[in-house]
Amino acid sequence: STIISVLKEHQLDNGRGLARQSILKHQHEKDSGRTSSITHHYLKNEKCNLTFIDLAGHEKYFKTTIHGVNTCSIDYAILMIGSNMGVSKMTIEHLTLILILKLPFIVVFSKIDLCPQSVFKQSFKDLQKVLAKYKIHKNLIEINSEQLALNNLDFAKDKSIPYFKISNISGHNIDLFKNYLLNIKLLNDWKL
Repeated sequence: STIISVLKEHQLDNGRGLARQSILKHQHEKDSGRTSSITHHYLKNEKCNLTFIDLAGHEKYFKTTIHGVNTCSIDYAILMIGSNMGVSKMTIEHLTLILILKLPFIVVFSKIDLCPQSVFKQSFKDLQKVLAKYKIHKNLIEINSEQLALNNLDFAKDKSIPYFKISNISGHNIDLFKNYLLNIKLLNDWKL
């Protein structure tokens, strides 16, 4: 929810959930900081209209997430990983759901500003192990420049998985990620 708010509202987070407050739907979500419902948020420029489907990340609301992924028209999934927390049980559950539905996905490592390099390296290794376990033999490619972003817009057909290291507090790579999403090719014509 935080990343969607930062992308949509052009306002960085304060580290205590300020950004997500503007898009959370229910008071209990605002109080707990946990998304529990399915919401749609829109981001557009002169070339593209994107719809983000914000789904719950917490285990308590996993059935809602499954419902949202199955009932919404989705081109891509974004697998969010807290850099400082690494690959959790719920990360694996979300990845499993993405793989079952055969959705191309982008990995976003958030909270990069809070994460020592050694901890990030371990989180990255853990992700590689999980991908190998599920026999996903695609290269993880860090998108950290406009040129790399342009070269990897059609990743769904390639043997790659793009990943971003971002900070919702400092704004690190937020504009790069936003521009990437606004230029990505849609896989389906949902108007049919």
